[in-house]
Amino acid sequence: MSLLIAWAFVPVSLKNIRRDFMKRKILQRACTILLGGTLVLSSVPVSAETISENDINTETVVLTEVADDAAEAPETEQEESAPEDLNADTAEKIDKLYYTIEERTEADGSKTKYAVVTDTSINKNDFTETGDQEIVIPSTISVSGKVIPVTEIGADAFHLCKKLTKITIPQGVTSIGDCAFLYCTKLTEITLPDGLKSIGASAFKGCKNITNISLPQSLTGIGSAAFAECGGLTAVVLPQGITSVPFGGFSKCSGLISVTIPEGVTEIENTAFSECTSLTGITIPGSVTKIATSAFEKCEALKEINLGSGITSIGDRAFAECKALASITIPAQVTNIARGAFSGCSALTAISLPSAIGSIPEAMFSYCSALTTVTIPDGITAIGDSAFTYCSSLTTVTIPASVTKIGSSAFWSTKLKTVNYGGSPEQWKAIAKESTSFGNLRYTIRYGKEDAPKPEEKEEPIVAPVGTSLSEAGGRAYKVTSMGGQNAKPEVMLTKLSKKDKKAKKITMPKTIVVYGVEYKVTKIAPNIFKNCKKLQSITISNNITEIGAGAFKNCKNLKKITIKSPVLKKVGKGAFSGIHKKCVIKVPKKQLKAYKALLKGKGQKKSVKIKK
Repeated sequence: MSLLIAWAFVPVSLKNIRRDFMKRKILQRACTILLGGTLVLSSVPVSAETISENDINTETVVLTEVADDAAEAPETEQEESAPEDLNADTAEKIDKLYYTIEERTEADGSKTKYAVVTDTSINKNDFTETGDQEIVIPSTISVSGKVIPVTEIGADAFHLCKKLTKITIPQGVTSIGDCAFLYCTKLTEITLPDGLKSIGASAFKGCKNITNISLPQSLTGIGSAAFAECGGLTAVVLPQGITSVPFGGFSKCSGLISVTIPEGVTEIENTAFSECTSLTGITIPGSVTKIATSAFEKCEALKEINLGSGITSIGDRAFAECKALASITIPAQVTNIARGAFSGCSALTAISLPSAIGSIPEAMFSYCSALTTVTIPDGITAIGDSAFTYCSSLTTVTIPASVTKIGSSAFWSTKLKTVNYGGSPEQWKAIAKESTSFGNLRYTIRYGKEDAPKPEEKEEPIVAPVGTSLSEAGGRAYKVTSMGGQNAKPEVMLTKLSKKDKKAKKITMPKTIVVYGVEYKVTKIAPNIFKNCKKLQSITISNNITEIGAGAFKNCKNLKKITIKSPVLKKVGKGAFSGIHKKCVIKVPKKQLKAYKALLKGKGQKKSVKIKK
């Protein structure tokens, strides 16, 4: 029996399709059927079988070209299964796309075949040799004479198609998979069909040139980061079927100006609108109960927030660094606010807090530099660590008697002058014993309780904690090294010179300094503090100094006289006197002459430098 090879017929207009496919090495398989001594290669190679209406499963559909001079096969009953309806017009629409044929079981038990767009034959980086491209996805494809609807765009289908400019998605498509159009950076226009139900995670992430997208009302699910980094997008209207704004859904959409969130949405998830730097206002509907972590963080243009009546929870840094936000009213029903929720809102001048939150969390209003007055409502029991730290304009705070704890550095680096306290002096002393709450502040306390003593202004000098930087009016700076004790003054180290010091010929170190009513002993000189002070000729080191840091007077080439009055000097750092004048004289207390000669030996000075009593 003779063996005949027959190619299924397709129109001549498809003659370039094979070349495209061969470039991608997609032509890997051919369907073979051996019947009556005849070998038939189908034009739709799927696995090792010819697709029929009864046996189509999840397979890849690839169009191939037929040679113009292909031998004619004898007419057999088998030839009738060839894809007769795969005409030129249909082929032209799908010649650059690949599909997977899948099957699902309907509610009535019937089987339905459908197609998923899985890939494009176009090189991902160049997209095409001829330039930017527009694609229209067909609503159906024809396989073995059977018309199959296209209902899905699969995961990664068009990701990194960097020259794709426009795509039309037909009616009937209900799902767009994860990363389907990820970083299609030239995509400017996309048509989404009515009936679309879901958009996968990162589906349009990085499509920075999309300026407008209409989300159909049929949409019920949007995946995480679906539209993240779409910098050209200016407005978003979410459909009624959406119940949450997804994790990072519109994060870093730097051009986004307006957002409409419908009733029915219950949660705005983590980073949903973070770094939307052009967003100026937002209205949260009453259905929303939770605004999650960093939902609006770094929305630097956000001036107005209308929080709905349903809000009960505001997450970590939810509105942090919204630098244009001038005021915020938090609804009474809010019971939970997490740390740093409004941190860095540098334009915030007024706040209204509900008592239901119970406590002000850590760093809630830290770095709110425009905040001048704060009234904490009755019912609040605690003010968290660093709650108002670096609120550099804050001068007045009203604290109710219900507050029993104020955390570490709660009012650190503010300008607090007046504390209106609703309780008694005894209650306040119990609260304020945590000295780090107010740092080095000097403030007036006024008591509001009727049976308390007559209100009087009094200074409450509080020692700053170790490590705190203190500044004098002249420009010198010090760091607290010890908070002292019952019979000992707190101690500081000189860490920064004033401009005047750097030009001075003669300097006398102070024994003590007073900052906000607290007297500190100056006991240490920091490393390199006088380094390169070339005009300095004479310095007197006070009698409280116990330590001179390494390189403290390095390269003070004109320093000829050093007077050390301190009898308690214990440590001199390496190279402390390196580069001072070769004829410098170091005067020390008579009783310490021998000990100090040993202590100062080898600290960088030349041998010609004298140490005298």
